[in-house]
Amino acid sequence: MAIAARKFSIIFLLLLRSVPHNSTTMKIPWQSLSEAALAGLIQEFVTREGTEYGAVAFNLEEKTHQVRLQIQAGEAEIEFDLETQTTTVTMVDTAIPPNP
Repeated sequence: MAIAARKFSIIFLLLLRSVPHNSTTMKIPWQSLSEAALAGLIQEFVTREGTEYGAVAFNLEEKTHQVRLQIQAGEAEIEFDLETQTTTVTMVDTAIPPNP
């Protein structure tokens, strides 16, 4: 796991250079994470207090699988907050703006 963490920090530093100076978050491409780092990030996300999946209860494996599919499909993305030094998964806004 130490190698995965070091690999993530090297990738993080490279990505940090491309963040605009006025931005407080940066998107982390899921493909840049090791399998262990991605799995750990998704598991930490789905086990957070208050994470709700609707009226139907899903087990941990089902939740992590659903989030992984959403990330890989581009429906959700991984964001790192530079101020709080935390990572989260957010839904991508796919709404099409109305024509003027």
